[in-house]
Formats: sequence, C-alpha cells, structure tokens
Amino acid sequence: MLRAAARSLGQIRSRAGLPALIAVLNDEQAENDVRRESAFALGAVGDSSALPALREAVTHGDPYRLMRLTRRYAKS
Repeated sequence: MLRAAARSLGQIRSRAGLPALIAVLNDEQAENDVRRESAFALGAVGDSSALPALREAVTHGDPYRLMRLTRRYAKS
C-alpha cells in the first residue's frame, strides 16, 4: 500500500508529499520497493529540494538505483 501511495504522489507531482517521500527514502528499515518508488516519485515531482535526499540514497544504494534516478531526473 505504501508503494502505491508513493507512486500516486509522483503521478500527481505532489509537492505536499515531498516530506513523506523523503522520509521513506531515508528510512533504511522501509522495504526496498517502497524506497525505490519514493525515489521515482521524487524524480517525477522534480522539486530541487529533494536532491540532497536523492544524492544520499544514491551513495548508500545499489547501482541500479543510481541509473534509474539519473534517468528520471534527465526526463524532468
């Protein structure tokens, strides 16, 4: 359910959802698919205030996440 919520926030490009998406992305106890969807949603919103959290996730994440985040921001 959290993954679907994150996806929905990204689809509607909700800036109001940024704090929740960033919190999930930073939560190392959250499921990887939920964190990944939060990263995608942050990219879809395209607000530069999310960049520090995305950079932090990339430095502590898998290389596939880096590629996806980069691709998402390139499309924004």
